[in-house]
Order: sequence, then structure tokens, then C-alpha cells
Amino acid sequence: WAKLLTEFVKIFGANLTQSRAFYHGVTCQYKFSDLQIYYNYPISVTTQCHIATQFVDAQGIILKFARSAIMSGPKIIECAFFSQHEYEEEVVLLFDQQRPLKIVNIVEVGTSYSYASHIAAIYILHDIINGK
Repeated sequence: WAKLLTEFVKIFGANLTQSRAFYHGVTCQYKFSDLQIYYNYPISVTTQCHIATQFVDAQGIILKFARSAIMSGPKIIECAFFSQHEYEEEVVLLFDQQRPLKIVNIVEVGTSYSYASHIAAIYILHDIINGK
């Protein structure tokens, strides 16, 4: 089943545009070692933050992903038109050839605390260090 889904996304998937953002609920909190993320399998995300909160409890986090400026990012399949729950605006992402997504925000669901400004500062420091 996973192989068929992977082939379907590779063949029929669209490239991710720079302006799109996606949200993914995670049921527990993580300590991230990098703000660029790769998955070795297709993942389900949504284009609406409030939808992602429905899939996690108060201990979870919501990740907001965006395409890396230098790479085209993963392939995507819009699933809303054939989903049983059309309102979820589900998208399947497939990471192809080590093209990461960058994490642009992490929100703790229980406290509603957003780390967007912290993450933006890390990206600015990264650019300064690398001479960009």
C-alpha cells in the first residue's frame, strides 16, 4: 500500500509553491535538532491550523511547515476532493530527493504558546553566520 501511495504522489503530485503553508499535529513534544524536516514516507497535513488541533491533545504541538527558499520541496497531492472529510483540506506530502520543509512555527497546544519569533531569529542568525 505504501509503495502505491508513494508512486502515485511521485507521478501525479504537484510541486509545492513558495507561498503555501501546512500544519501537522504531533501528539507529544519534541526537542528538534534541526529546523528543516525530512520524512522518509508520505505524511498527511492540512492547510488550516485549527484542523490540525483536532488531532492532538493538550500535550501535543502543531508544526507549521513552509517550503525552503532554495529548494522546490516535496511533492503534494490535494486530497480534499476525494476525502470523506472535505473540510479538513488534507494534503499528502511526499519528500523526494532530500528536499526539506522548514519549520516556521511550533505551537504548544496546551498553552497556545507560539515559537514563531524564536524560530525567525534562529533563521536570521543562520543567514548571518553563513554570509547571506
